[in-house]
Amino acid sequence: MRGCGTVRDIRGGIPCGGPSIDAWVRGAVLDANAGVSPRDVLGRLHGWDAATAVAAAVYLWARHPRDFESAVLEGANSPGDSDSLASMAGALVGAGVGLETIRRQRPDWVTRLERVNELCALADDLADAWG
Repeated sequence: MRGCGTVRDIRGGIPCGGPSIDAWVRGAVLDANAGVSPRDVLGRLHGWDAATAVAAAVYLWARHPRDFESAVLEGANSPGDSDSLASMAGALVGAGVGLETIRRQRPDWVTRLERVNELCALADDLADAWG
């Protein structure tokens, strides 16, 4: 492909024609399970594109599946698109642990959230719609 870098494996960058999102995500889960450091993984998965952002968020979730605070803080303090990585990881972990667990772990994060009542009402509506 003209104008693109060379295709690298899942541990390299993601030039044009690079690995698919599912390959990045599989690699991220394997890295989390193998204990590969966040510095190494998040240094590689900067999250500036959809594939690496999703993989980085899944890596954070796999490292901290029940710890909302750790997943969000690790994402927020990562190189690259840290705010996106933190919000995506928070969404994944939060969906698994639920609002009450987040409130127990970091009550100030919930109470200080702008328009929290509206957001909670929307979340309840969504949950009701999905039955």
